Amino acid sequence: MQNKTFFETPILFITFNRLDTTKKVFQKIKEQKPKKLYLASDAAREEKPDEEKKVLAVRSYLKRNIDWDCEVKMLYQTKNLGCKFGPHNAISWFFEHEEQGIILEDDCLPSNSFFCYCETMLNRYKDDLRIFTISGFNYNSEYSPKNQPYFYAKLPMIWGWATWRDRWLQNLKMIENFEIINKDPLSQSISNDSAVSKIIIDNAKLSIDNKVDVWDYLWLFTNYINNALSTFPSKNLIENIGYGTDATHTASKGSHKIIPAIEIDSDWKKSTIMLPYQKFDELLYKDLYNWKSLKEKITNPSHMLKVIKSRLN
Repeated sequence: MQNKTFFETPILFITFNRLDTTKKVFQKIKEQKPKKLYLASDAAREEKPDEEKKVLAVRSYLKRNIDWDCEVKMLYQTKNLGCKFGPHNAISWFFEHEEQGIILEDDCLPSNSFFCYCETMLNRYKDDLRIFTISGFNYNSEYSPKNQPYFYAKLPMIWGWATWRDRWLQNLKMIENFEIINKDPLSQSISNDSAVSKIIIDNAKLSIDNKVDVWDYLWLFTNYINNALSTFPSKNLIENIGYGTDATHTASKGSHKIIPAIEIDSDWKKSTIMLPYQKFDELLYKDLYNWKSLKEKITNPSHMLKVIKSRLN
C-alpha cells in the first residue's frame, strides 16, 4: 500500500442519523487525510420528531473532527429527501465539482486497502468506458478468480464504491430518457438470462415511478443498458455495519451478509483478461439478491404451478 501524507482522490461521505456507524467510517476516512472531502447529510423525517437531534449530532461530530488540512464542501438538506433522492442528489452534486471520486455511506466500513484500490482503478480506467463501477464489497472471496488481485463482473455493488463524472452523467441521461429506452425491444435483453433482465428492468421502473425509495436500481439498470463492467477486489474491502433496528433497508441482521473488511498488500497489477466473471454474478443474483435464473424457475414445480394458474385466470 502506498504511504501518502494526503490522499489525492476526493471522497463523498453520505450520512444521516447514525452517529455510532458514522464515527467508525469517518475514522477510516480521517486516517487517509483526503485533500477534498464532501459531506452530504439528509434532513430528519417530519414523522420522527426525535430524529433531528440525531442528524444534528452527526453533523456536529464531523465538524469537530476534521483536524487536517482539507477542502470541505457540505450539502446539508433542510427537508428529508429519503433513500432515493438523498443519495442521488448527493452524488450528482459531488460530480458537479469532481471528475472522479470515492463514495462511502455511513454504514460501509472500509479497510485502508479500499482507498488505494479505488484510487488505482479510477486512474487506470478513467478513459476506458467499459468500466462504470469500482466496487469495494466482495460478497464471497472464495468464488474470486485465483491469483488475481481484482476481477470484473456485470453486477455493480455500491457498498463502498467509486466512479467517474462521465459515467454518472450516463445515469442521468438514462433517467431522463427511461421510457424511450425501456420501449426499445433490445432493452428487454440486457442480461443473457431473461429472468434477470426482467428483474433489473422491473426494479428500475419501480424506482422511476417512485414506488420504491431506492436510488441504486437505476444505477444497476444504467450499468446493464451500457453493457458495462464493474471491478471487484479478490478479497472483501468493505464491511456493512448498518444492520440493526434503525436501518432503513437492512433492519434484519443477516449474519451471512456480514463479512469483515480486510487489508490486501497489493500493487493492484492489471488484470490481463477483461471479461466478466459469470460465476460471481450468478452468486450475487442467487445468494445476495435472491434472484432466480430462468432455468431455476422452469424447473421449480411451485413456480410453474403459479404460471399455469395465472394463465388460466
